Amino acid sequence: MTSSAAAQVRDTTVRREYAPIALWGSATLGPASASNYSTTRIGGELALHGAYGNWVVVLRRGVASGIESGGAWDDALMLGRRITRANTTLVWAVGPAVVHGDSSGGSWSLLNGTGRGAIAFTARAAATAHVIGFGVSTFGAWGPGLSYIGVGLTLHAGWIQ
Repeated sequence: MTSSAAAQVRDTTVRREYAPIALWGSATLGPASASNYSTTRIGGELALHGAYGNWVVVLRRGVASGIESGGAWDDALMLGRRITRANTTLVWAVGPAVVHGDSSGGSWSLLNGTGRGAIAFTARAAATAHVIGFGVSTFGAWGPGLSYIGVGLTLHAGWIQ
């Protein structure tokens, strides 16, 4: 075969195109630790993700709390990246947060209570099927005097891929 014949061979590789825009929600539950308590807490995260291409914006409320109360929680707006392959989505993001705890006089309301500035983070890996996914996540916030971190199982729903 000559070099000109090799150049004429057509590429028949099947490539799947992913939607450039995605919007989905996620809920995470698992163990957590808060800097203002020495015992293990229950961790949770509710998040809304919006993506364009590989960029992702995450709006979330995360928590590390006990059943009897106590712990830390935050509200965060993060910017990050996502990698999407067939039936797999990886996301990581970081951004500013307001973290609350027993000692900060915080309230579960978005509008009431004082909080402390912090840096929020999240990372997740999920097996996905276009509109639903299941995976693992780590999340938390670090701030002077009040921080928390959690890991858990995550359920995703919405237009993921």
